[in-house]
Parts: sequence; C-alpha cells; structure tokens
Amino acid sequence: MDNYSQGGFDSQHMGGSQAAGQQQQQPEARKSNVRPVTIRQLLAAEPGADDIVLLDHKPLRHVRFVGVVRGVTSTQTGTQFRIEDGTGMLDARLYSSGVGTTATDLASQGDAQDSDNHVGQQMNEEARRNDALVDHYVSVFARVSITNDRHNIAINDIRPIEDFNEVAYHMLNTIHHHVASIGGFVGQQGAGASAAAGSNTGSLFVGGSGAPIAASSGGASGNLSERVLEYLRRYESVDCGMHIQSIVQGLGSDYSTTKEVLESLNEEGYIYNPDDDHYAITPQN
Repeated sequence: MDNYSQGGFDSQHMGGSQAAGQQQQQPEARKSNVRPVTIRQLLAAEPGADDIVLLDHKPLRHVRFVGVVRGVTSTQTGTQFRIEDGTGMLDARLYSSGVGTTATDLASQGDAQDSDNHVGQQMNEEARRNDALVDHYVSVFARVSITNDRHNIAINDIRPIEDFNEVAYHMLNTIHHHVASIGGFVGQQGAGASAAAGSNTGSLFVGGSGAPIAASSGGASGNLSERVLEYLRRYESVDCGMHIQSIVQGLGSDYSTTKEVLESLNEEGYIYNPDDDHYAITPQN
C-alpha cells in the first residue's frame, strides 16, 4: 500500500528551491499539502479570504483524486478531461507542456518547416495518448481554485491506473483525511460531531453523511423516481448531466431498474438526455 501513498509534496513534484522554501515558516493559510479527495468534495469546496479555497474549514490547494475519464477535448492551449468517480463529475484542464517550444521558438534555431512538423507530431502524439485514457481509471494530481463561483481544476499530472487496488486505497485514504480533518467520526466525543454538522464539511459521498441517497433520503415510500430526481437536482450545475453508472452507484440501485426509471422520466419531461447515458434535471423540476 505504501506505493500508493502520496499525501504530500516530494522532490518529484517540487523543484529543489521550492522544497527548500517549503521548510521556511509560512502563514498557515498558505501551507500546501496534497490532499486526497473525492470529486464531490472538490465541488463542495468554498472560496475563502485571499483567494484561499476551503474544505472542512481548512485551506485546500493541491489535491489528488481518481476517476474514470468520460471525455477528452483538445485545444491549442491544452486538453480538457471530463472525469467522474461515482460521487460526481467535473472538467479538469491539462495545459500544454509546449510553452516555450512553439513553432516560432524552434524556427529561430533552424528550419521553420521542420519546427512546424515537430510541433505537429508532438501534438498528435499527445492527443493519441490522451484519447487512450477514455473509459479508463486515472489518478490526477491538480491544483484547485475558485473564480466567480466556478471551480477550476488545473492538472499537474494525470496517469492511467493499472492496479485497481490503488482506487480502493485512495478512497480509504480520503476517508482517513476527512475524518482527521473534522476531528473524528460523527458521534465521537470531541470536535468531530460539531464540525461535521457545520457547513463546508465536504461530505465525501453523495448522501451527505457518507451514505448513498438510497439510504439517507429515500423517504417512506422509497420511490426510485423521486430519489433519481433528488440525485439529479444535486448535480444540476453539471452541464453534461450525470452518467447512469454514477446515478446507480450514488443511489445503490439496480442498473436495469434505474435505466427504466430514467427513460420514463425522460419521456415525461422531468429530465433530459444531454448525450448518450447522461441525464440531467429539466429546469424548474
């Protein structure tokens, strides 16, 4: 398990001068550690003073999360990944590493045509590598910021996960950090119970208390249609809607039954289909 433990900076992620600077005394709000999180926690993070992002009432800057890549969009400035982990979905951007090695820069050192070909080949290779990540689990190291109520996730490193044990380890590590951050499990003596009851506790999973919506808010009738609508309302800000697998995992429901309910709600106009296997709440519902 130690191979998966990456809870703080090391020389691989920080230059020598930066590592040395980290040892110097800094204001508490400016100290940065890499915190393992779920996507739901990232979306629940709130802006604080001086451009600080807060999770569990504590500063959050660098994070690591795991999820499945559902889409890749390439642009001249970088690549946008749409990633989900069963608790939510977000868009994260990996900016191009070609800054400083553009065609113009290379032309000054040699033939312009050769430089164009080199940059083009480099971009094509990067695009193929990124496209190969679709529908695969990845581990993401990123920096989070919030601008105009929009969560910005800037990827520093993204890599495919080859051992699924890493996913399980990440979730356990996320729980450990969350519990430590709020001061203990809810109901324990100490600060845990009161901290967990406050705002900005960054619940890890979709039910608010860590339990699926199916268990936490199913209601007396346990009506799956109502639970589906409630789930989609929680994520109505996600432009592309929620993938059916995320809905099934979040509700703890049967896939085929959930699919039937989604199709029925779609036909009745309560929800709509942004694209294949994604569903979103219809405005005013």
